[in-house]
Amino acid sequence: MDKDENQVKLNKEKIIVLDFWSTNCSICFEKFPDLEEIYQKYKTEKNIEIYTVNVPVGRDKFHRTIKILDSIGYKFPKLYTRSMKEIEDSLHFNKFPHLIIIKNNRIRYDGVLVTEKYRRIYNIESEINRLLKE
Repeated sequence: MDKDENQVKLNKEKIIVLDFWSTNCSICFEKFPDLEEIYQKYKTEKNIEIYTVNVPVGRDKFHRTIKILDSIGYKFPKLYTRSMKEIEDSLHFNKFPHLIIIKNNRIRYDGVLVTEKYRRIYNIESEINRLLKE
């Protein structure tokens, strides 16, 4: 859902990059500049959508999380889930950060790309470019 609690329908025809994170994950915050860089590079590409997806953990509060993200000022699109259980049941993971890349309604990458900055950007861009060529 978006910050206004509207359900968001993802376009199944596009490459969709979903970067899952939680507020108690310091690495998640450290990689936001990398995701912003990737978003800025691909934001005009009509076949790609890039989102961060917040997953509440513990005492996280929805509106507090929105305030945190708004104060940081990144431009990448932001989505939110209602519960950790929702993610565990549907996507079967519970550790962050976690990256999923979807193409044609199929998960094409599912894992963690936590490495040093330039390697992380390169890995995400390589995966996007590979899927664009298919």
